[in-house]
Amino acid sequence: MNKKVSTRTQLFYQKLRNFALKEVDKIGVAPTDRFAGAPAGTRPTDQMSECKSVVVFTVKHLDAFTTTRDLACQAYSQDITNREVQHQAYRISRFIEKHNFQAFPMVASVSMWPFVEKEKRSAIGRISLRHAAQLAGLGCIGQNAMLITPEFGPRVQLCAILTDAQLPASEILQQNPCNACNICIKQCPSGALQTPVEPTEYVPVNRDMCKAFRRVSGGKSPLGFSNACGLCRAVCPIGRHTERRNTRKKK
Repeated sequence: MNKKVSTRTQLFYQKLRNFALKEVDKIGVAPTDRFAGAPAGTRPTDQMSECKSVVVFTVKHLDAFTTTRDLACQAYSQDITNREVQHQAYRISRFIEKHNFQAFPMVASVSMWPFVEKEKRSAIGRISLRHAAQLAGLGCIGQNAMLITPEFGPRVQLCAILTDAQLPASEILQQNPCNACNICIKQCPSGALQTPVEPTEYVPVNRDMCKAFRRVSGGKSPLGFSNACGLCRAVCPIGRHTERRNTRKKK
């Protein structure tokens, strides 16, 4: 159950949203009680005991890169989008700090937590960004095991910011944008994506098969990011730029 949020904190969150959405594409909040079912060691309060809210935002990949099957382009997209996420993570965290709350950003691959006692760190894992985004109402996990947003499909990069501010919770998306077309499963070059046991469950990923393919055939960005694939993102029909352009023409 969500805790009552003060008027002052509601006003602060509106300021935070307005500030963040000048440069990021989506933002939402998941209170820590929504993570109660997460495995021990991966809940926000396992990383930061004072955490009351998880602010999650998305940065969209550029259309020119994310629909191509050129793996070097996929790597380049991953590279520049990751860098933008890191920049926005610091920018938004500093905004939170300036309003006298703690903020700790978690981008992909972060595994060290300054709020966790040193002797416990070996047992601590990072929280799942895609699950955090789902709990913050930004989208739902789809057949490709990625977050699918209604607007952009899976073409987003995620960041979560832990904070001790008790922020108003975002509504969880009730309808999954993923239409279970299975194109991602059929066209996965590594065979790592597998058909889910139940239609309501997101597809399991064989990480070893995925890594093995990317290690041998993955693309490399001119900026350094390597072993990239991203075809499960590229082939997804949800939120493709051509569909959005057609929608704009009809308005």
